[in-house]
Amino acid sequence: MPSWRLILAGIVLSSAIGFHLYERNRAYNEGARAVRLEWAEATRRAELKAEAKRKADEAIIRANELASLAREQMSRAQINDLQAALEAERLDDAQSNNPACPPAMSRRLSNAVGRVGR
Repeated sequence: MPSWRLILAGIVLSSAIGFHLYERNRAYNEGARAVRLEWAEATRRAELKAEAKRKADEAIIRANELASLAREQMSRAQINDLQAALEAERLDDAQSNNPACPPAMSRRLSNAVGRVGR
């Protein structure tokens, strides 16, 4: 009679170990799935943050480009004004027959240079 008790005890013990292993594997897989989901969410948040930073940086770059273009156009206008003042001074010098020594810089050219900044 002791043999059937031993067999029954072995079956119960094997069932308990098998159930424990099944539950452990199920819990492990659920934990792994939860970690994968957390990682995917963290990655998604990091990508969104990086995208927002990239867009903000692009906006700053665009604003700086526009400011640079405006400064360049202003500089071109100032250069054109200076060239026009120089040409006008050359024409005035060519038209006047003043034998005296002319000033180093005419008042018109001095004013044009003054507007640009000395």
